[in-house]
Amino acid sequence: MSIKLAKNDDILKTCFRNNSDGAGFVFNTDNHKVQIVKGFMNFDSFIAALHEYDEKYCLKDKGVLIHLRITTHGKTSKSNCHPFPISSNDKHLKKLNFKSDYAVVHNATISLTANKKSDLSDTMLFVRDYLSKISTNKGWFYNKHNIKL
Repeated sequence: MSIKLAKNDDILKTCFRNNSDGAGFVFNTDNHKVQIVKGFMNFDSFIAALHEYDEKYCLKDKGVLIHLRITTHGKTSKSNCHPFPISSNDKHLKKLNFKSDYAVVHNATISLTANKKSDLSDTMLFVRDYLSKISTNKGWFYNKHNIKL
C-alpha cells in the first residue's frame, strides 16, 4: 500500500515556498542502493514526481529523505539541487536521476568549500573533495571523526 502523501502536500508546499531554489529526494532501493531524484524547480513538478515514485515504490517502506534548497553558493540550477551521491565525479554529482551506495544533503553553508563563483555548490565541493575520499575507507560512516566532520 502506498503512503498517503496528499495529506502532507500542504506542508511540503510551505517548505518549498520558503526554500524555492529547487528540490529533490532520495530513497532506499531493494538492491542496497539509494535512488536520487532531483532538479525540481517548481512545486508542481516536485510533488508530481514524489507521488509518482510513491505509487511505484511505496516510499513509506523505503525510507525517504527530501531536500528543498536555498541557494547560498553555486548557481541556482537543477544539477545543484540536493541530494548528491557520494562521488568524486562531477557528472555523477550533477545527474538528476542516479543510483548510488550513499547520498547526502546539507543545510547551511560549508565554509570549508564555499565559493560564490563556482558552478558547483559548497555541498557538492565538500562531497567531491572530502567526503568521497573519506568514504573509500571501510566502515567510514562509523568513525566518530568522520561523523564530526
